[in-house]
Amino acid sequence: MYGFGLGKEVTMDLELDTIGSLSTVGLIKNFSVRQRTNLKMVKPVNNGGVPQARTSEEGWDLEFTVTRQNGVLDKLAQLLQDSFYAGKTQIYATFTETIRNQDGTIDQFKYPHSVVWVPNHLSNVQQDEEIDQSLNGYCPKRTQVK
Repeated sequence: MYGFGLGKEVTMDLELDTIGSLSTVGLIKNFSVRQRTNLKMVKPVNNGGVPQARTSEEGWDLEFTVTRQNGVLDKLAQLLQDSFYAGKTQIYATFTETIRNQDGTIDQFKYPHSVVWVPNHLSNVQQDEEIDQSLNGYCPKRTQVK
């Protein structure tokens, strides 16, 4: 097979535990999913100083950039702030990543119990330019659905 995957074959949806689906957050320009892994090293004296290594899984970092189509991310940022100052419990989200492979199969992953935040870009307005917004998340453990 000579094909390869393109970004247009991947979708990402977001659902908040408290208010439901936010799948229409805007036009998703890009998103990044990075696994957090910590390398543990031991150099035992009884092994001639040859290092032994293990990894520990520490969750997943999620980063999104969307072009603003509506006020969903603005409202999300406000909801997160208002909940924090009102002393309410943390708002969690579930991200669902769906990938259409070249052979027609579909891989789908869920990132449940994710913490979400709007890190730096809620608005950066310039005349005749699209308005890009950012959204970040952290998930302790990903699951494969398909």
